[in-house]
Amino acid sequence: MDSYLSEQWCLPVPKCDAEAVRQRLLAEGILLKGARLTPDPDDPSTLFIPLTKHIDGAVARDCLVRPSLPPLPRHELIGSIALMQDEDYSGAEEIVRQRPCVTTVLHPTSVVEGSYRTRSFTVLAGIDTRSTLHTEYGKQFFIDLERAYFSARLANERQRIVSMMRAGERVLDMSAGVGPFCIMLSPLAEVMYGVDINPGALLLMRKNLRKNNVRNVIPVLADSMHLTDFLLTPFDRIIINMPLDARKFLPVAFALCKPCGVIHWYALVTQEKEHSDLLYSMGARFVTERRVRSYAPDKFHAVYEITR
Repeated sequence: MDSYLSEQWCLPVPKCDAEAVRQRLLAEGILLKGARLTPDPDDPSTLFIPLTKHIDGAVARDCLVRPSLPPLPRHELIGSIALMQDEDYSGAEEIVRQRPCVTTVLHPTSVVEGSYRTRSFTVLAGIDTRSTLHTEYGKQFFIDLERAYFSARLANERQRIVSMMRAGERVLDMSAGVGPFCIMLSPLAEVMYGVDINPGALLLMRKNLRKNNVRNVIPVLADSMHLTDFLLTPFDRIIINMPLDARKFLPVAFALCKPCGVIHWYALVTQEKEHSDLLYSMGARFVTERRVRSYAPDKFHAVYEITR
């Protein structure tokens, strides 16, 4: 069946934010699948995202609907690369066919491993590359998935932390990678230290800082276990985003956090409040836990927000 025009509820969003908003709407189950995002004829910087129902801010307008397209297998978009957890070659070809922006589909052949937090991939479809330019809320990031870990699924989480910040904070990211938290939080920070033990990640972070004209982030090549040896001034906010082995970094974070400062600790857990008692025993004033996303059938990715 050919595409046809149909009046649908559509949400107008800035073009630079369209992919992040589309992913959120898809996760909420209100994205109209098979319908094209269309530009605003009066404002090329705005796109209309078709919805299955009315939400605040939505407007009715005609859009192209393609009901004959098969549903795409689950995948994560990072720039022009789609990541699939399953080794599904036919599904990968369908992603490339339906998504003109996707030039490569990858499947991880290893877990995130080692002190550098890297993994290996195989190409399921498209060109053989691990590098791309990714856009998130108007910021651009050079990504090399085999040199440094990156997850686009934390885009909304990064914006949530921005909404919690006050101007002039001193911020530390203890596993900064290519710099997504640093760059997103930098407009409200007085200074931000982005620490990583992976030289490849630091090179990409420096490149991303220049790309986004960020001047108040200091990249640091170091093992975060030793930060108390040379970072002497305490921080208002600390991020620990190493879900697989971050527990060992908590004493360092507590030592470097100001009284009444906040530590955002991301962890993989199997039940709610799994680590709350531990955090209170270490001297936390308040602890809240928030589920970020599912990770496996018996695990979920959570963030503990710890008031020092």
